[in-house]
Amino acid sequence: MDESMLFNEDCTNLEDDENVMASHFHKRFLRKKQKLNNGQLVIAGEPLDFGEIAKTHGLANLSLTDKINNAKSTDLTEKLQGIVHIRNLVSANIKIENDMDEIMSILTESLDAQNLEIQYESSWALMNIVANKKSEQIQALFTPKVIIALIKLFDSTSDVNVANQVLLAIGNVIAASLHLLANIACGNDELTYSIIKYGTLEHLGEFLTGSNKEFKREAAWMLSNILAGTKKQIDAVFKAGLVEPLIELLKSDVEKIQECEKAVWAITNIPLCGAKHHVFQLLDMDIIPPFCQCLTASRPYIIESTLEGIKMILEQCQERKEEVRQKLIKCGAVENIKRLEKEGNKRAQEHARKIISEYFTN
Repeated sequence: MDESMLFNEDCTNLEDDENVMASHFHKRFLRKKQKLNNGQLVIAGEPLDFGEIAKTHGLANLSLTDKINNAKSTDLTEKLQGIVHIRNLVSANIKIENDMDEIMSILTESLDAQNLEIQYESSWALMNIVANKKSEQIQALFTPKVIIALIKLFDSTSDVNVANQVLLAIGNVIAASLHLLANIACGNDELTYSIIKYGTLEHLGEFLTGSNKEFKREAAWMLSNILAGTKKQIDAVFKAGLVEPLIELLKSDVEKIQECEKAVWAITNIPLCGAKHHVFQLLDMDIIPPFCQCLTASRPYIIESTLEGIKMILEQCQERKEEVRQKLIKCGAVENIKRLEKEGNKRAQEHARKIISEYFTN
């Protein structure tokens, strides 16, 4: 694979969608962080109350220097305690900027520790750092070395809790570059390239097709960000066989299963950022019927994304336009699009009006 292509290839701009999606993902980061930090961590079936651990060992009043020293300890108990304290400091957004380089180094090295609790806590702390930082700070802190360490742990761990936490951290880094920068289509290609180069895509299928709904959401969300990248990155997702599992998620109940929302965004990004042959591949996978069922969702942003995806599919596949038109008619999508032309919000009406006027007006 030509690395320069992954770093330099341009992608279609997404115009006003940037503000909508950036706002959504920023709120999602905050909800995820609050949910994680307010709950108990479960490793290997045993609940661990780290607040109680801190009290028991008299660690609550330690200085930052002492906490960092604990995190650097070769004693695994002390190391875990130190990393837990660092994670708590980060989640509380306490100012630790002067020590951030050292903290990042400790957390990155700790990902390689032969201890599931330390690996989990280190990944969790890194995820919280992403949630608390501005995009330019994230790109400075999350060097390829950090990303590679996360990816290698994701690829090697056999513990689902650790794997999911790493997935959260990796996904947040990508999304911070692609969405919170308000530059969805042309984010930091170096980070995304690391995700692809070190084999993470090969493992996402297990999460997309498994029974754990949280894992499905995170995997689909990561793919939606990668598919907002370059054409070479989109090629990699197709090559890894991950588009068909996304289409299967579209067949879920969009009102009840949140991972379906992430799949809508992922699929929409393909005609938005991809090439004609990517759209043809989607058509060969019979994308139209499952994609169009999302037109009946109650959430306006899902409807908007679906309409935009339909519009871009039609624009990209002029040679197969009649085939797409007939599939849209057969699955009942045209009636829904006409309804949304009158009843949808402003953006939905605009997309629906363009589809009807250009492709379904006698």
